[in-house]
Amino acid sequence: ENIIPDAIIGHSAGGLAGSVIAKILTIDDALKILFAHSELIRKSKNKGVMLFAACSSNTVKSLKEDIEFAAINSVNSCVITGKPESLSRIETFLKN
Repeated sequence: ENIIPDAIIGHSAGGLAGSVIAKILTIDDALKILFAHSELIRKSKNKGVMLFAACSSNTVKSLKEDIEFAAINSVNSCVITGKPESLSRIETFLKN
């Protein structure tokens, strides 16, 4: 039996795959975007760090460090980015 979804979602490359399936992007356009995204990541290498934190974004905010949220995945899961020394202090706090 055929399955016809009401919606398609995805994260990162999955979002591009979903866009192709939904006929929003051609596969060629999705590959161009994926390549450009990969190039941006490659060029930003060693210019900052990211840290997965198994806690709420409010907990991270309360530490008053100079960071940005790369993703807030759920109530108790986020990814933060910033200067290595800031993330190192946060990592130490979270481990204790």
